[in-house]
Amino acid sequence: MKGKSMIVLGPNGSGKSSLFRTLAELWPLESGSVTRPRREHIYFLSQKPYIYDGTLREQLLYPWLLRNARDEELKDCLEKVGIGYLLERYGWNASERWDSLLSGGERQRLAMARLLYHKPDFAVLDECTSAVSADGERELYEVCAQSGITMFSIAHRPAVKKYHHAAIEFDGNQSWKYVTLNSDGECAE
Repeated sequence: MKGKSMIVLGPNGSGKSSLFRTLAELWPLESGSVTRPRREHIYFLSQKPYIYDGTLREQLLYPWLLRNARDEELKDCLEKVGIGYLLERYGWNASERWDSLLSGGERQRLAMARLLYHKPDFAVLDECTSAVSADGERELYEVCAQSGITMFSIAHRPAVKKYHHAAIEFDGNQSWKYVTLNSDGECAE
């Protein structure tokens, strides 16, 4: 539901990523049905974002490289996620091998800047901040929440629960429960 972000929690191997792969239609649905927004309203970010050789501008515009974008708008996205220094260091149009140039955390921040630029209604975030510090992760979730993007997240650090309205908690024994969260990320029931 638009405006109601949800986080999925649970131990490794409990089915969190399987749920996301099914939502993304990467895995077939065995039974039942899934209702989700139309594809053009959803943006998927994984733990290992797609970063390719090209310019910094192209990294932010991906996958719609032909879109016109104002430099100030792109710069704002980089600054909001804490990597504005990349623009100062490389400029917009220098072609680089970003995947080997950036650390894991920088790649994840770049992918979040891309998300902020495209500003979809919904974002599926599959451990997309795992290589960022705990403080950095909170900052990225804060920026995402402030931008009005409804998040459906997998995250291991419980501190980001406060940016979500509800949680699905897997227990690792093929069971799960749905809980409503208060503004502190605690169970509201």
